[in-house]
Amino acid sequence: MDALARWTLERRLPALLARSAIRATTKTVSVLKAQHDREEKRDKREREGDGGSVWTWLADAIIDHVVPVAVAETEQADTRSWVTLPSSVWMARLPARPGRYEVTLESEQGRFVYLGEVELGPGDRAFLWHRAFGGPHPMSCEAD
Repeated sequence: MDALARWTLERRLPALLARSAIRATTKTVSVLKAQHDREEKRDKREREGDGGSVWTWLADAIIDHVVPVAVAETEQADTRSWVTLPSSVWMARLPARPGRYEVTLESEQGRFVYLGEVELGPGDRAFLWHRAFGGPHPMSCEAD
């Protein structure tokens, strides 16, 4: 999974970088334009002797301090859900004769995980899964 994700990222990286650069440039230009317009209005108010209102001061403060931070923060990738993606997938294939089986996995630490009961007929296949957090290969699989 990790190798596939890296290959996909490498393949898509030029387009991702181009979109990111365009988005960041657009946001930065918008912020600079808003700050420039605010400065022109403030200069005009000062020339006319108008001190402005509390709302004007608040808008100026937001444009000066909040908007640039918001622009920078929205350019950071939200990686919170990435930790739930597996870096590897381990599979085992166990040939079995028709019959009823109770399937249990044993971890390297000696813990057991019961996966349930499976009944197989001639030519049947069963797919069971278990997600484990920990080492690179925390489960062992042996057939009786």
